[in-house]
Amino acid sequence: MAFLAGYDTVASYVTFIVNEDRFPCYDGKGADYIPDPIISADAFNRSLRFSTRKPGFVDVDWGDGTKDQYPLVKVSDGSYRIVFRSLDIEYNKNPDDTVWWYKKEDGSQYIPIPPHKYSDIRRREVTMRFSNVIDGEFNMDGIVLHEFPITNLPDITYFAVARSVLKNGDIPYDRISKSVNLRNIQMGAFSHSGVWSNWPEGFLNMKNLRYFGCNSVFNFGDDPDSNWRRFSEWKNLTDFNFNWCNIPSYDPAFNSIPAAGINIISDRNNIPVFDEVDKVGDDKESVTFMASGSSWKQDLVGGKLNKIQRAYCSSSTVPVDDLPDYLYEIREFRVWNLRDGGRFINTQERADTFVNTFYDKMMSWDYITMSQTASDGNRNQFYKLTLDLYAAVAPTNKRPSGVYQAPDGFVKGVSNGNPTTPMEKVYVLTNNYGQTWVLAPAPASKAALTRASRAGKTRIAPFVLGVKDGHVSVFSGDVLDDNMSKYNFADKYEAIDICNDLGLDSSPIVEYFRRIEEGEV
Repeated sequence: MAFLAGYDTVASYVTFIVNEDRFPCYDGKGADYIPDPIISADAFNRSLRFSTRKPGFVDVDWGDGTKDQYPLVKVSDGSYRIVFRSLDIEYNKNPDDTVWWYKKEDGSQYIPIPPHKYSDIRRREVTMRFSNVIDGEFNMDGIVLHEFPITNLPDITYFAVARSVLKNGDIPYDRISKSVNLRNIQMGAFSHSGVWSNWPEGFLNMKNLRYFGCNSVFNFGDDPDSNWRRFSEWKNLTDFNFNWCNIPSYDPAFNSIPAAGINIISDRNNIPVFDEVDKVGDDKESVTFMASGSSWKQDLVGGKLNKIQRAYCSSSTVPVDDLPDYLYEIREFRVWNLRDGGRFINTQERADTFVNTFYDKMMSWDYITMSQTASDGNRNQFYKLTLDLYAAVAPTNKRPSGVYQAPDGFVKGVSNGNPTTPMEKVYVLTNNYGQTWVLAPAPASKAALTRASRAGKTRIAPFVLGVKDGHVSVFSGDVLDDNMSKYNFADKYEAIDICNDLGLDSSPIVEYFRRIEEGEV
């Protein structure tokens, strides 16, 4: 490999401690592993990523006497990136799908650097020294490490560790807290030997932090000694995720941060107590607390529930034949996410029962109308409600039975007719009540796509960009809404291009793929 001109000062560096047959390493798979070309949570080519605003290069010492130098490549968003992939294949998911999310300035695909292979397995230090300041992203997605890396990246604004494995030691938060310019911290779905039981004091120096996600990283069960409420000193926080950190209840400290959404899912033996709904601040639009083993908590009626815009449930144990009465109370209700992990309607019986029960629940409401205004003069929360019940990365949720068609006697805007199957009821809900239903693809079309994919005859576009009333949404599955404009796309940048062409805000695209990177979707 050709080397660029030398430099005197090292602005940024990272040292990785590894004990594998290659680096980066895909957990449990050899570098030559070829994932099954089906969209799934495990069919990713994992990666190690850096980004910056200025051009430069990186010297890599692989720890076995081999040294290489690579330039940072300018991509379509104007940043300079270098990406190292875990598998020795050029594509990220499917060979006939998009190669990677990143495209160069000229529109061609950026292909990440393949993993470095070792002749034997033993402890090694891999050091990456950059010629310039890394002031953007440091992202370890699915990387296997012997120990947490030694970092000198004080200027990064984005730090992420998702789906990765740390075989020895804990996460030394002091190495993270030195990066005081961080705006985004994501540590979701990170497998490691221990968790933090106390709030890291150094985190409070990050005055610019906007997003903080820490799935399973903390254990605040020993509440008096954890000092976890110090997070309330982050006055610029707009998104907050404390899932699986044993938060026992909704605390008034959550109301002191500007984040409109609060995520504090705990395990089934420590479900947060929400009997005192009045604790929820007026500015909170989403409070996520339900987990496996949760009930609907029928007593949550009144109080601040009228402020909640989004609800979430991934449990396969909550009843689908007895939905909560507080559906009538949350008048700002807009999105019901029931697809995460593919657990909620993971059997045909649960899928059909949920649709039937929801339809009956909605039609039994005293104030139901076919417009955005209920008969009591307030907002009709069931009108234009989105029910998201499927994600391609966790395709377990079932499609309700029947054919998506108008039932006998149906007249748009006038009569629901006599729906006899769950899918006919979905038709009524989408056409007379403006709802959007995201469901698993019909079996025939899904099978056809799979066959075509395996034959290399078509490109699968698993994502759908939906545009309705000037707003953009992202889905994966069949989007049943005849009033929504839909555009298939394969990667983040294709979706952003579609938004730009239509003159629409692309921020929902960026947020959706951030959630994918963190393992939330």
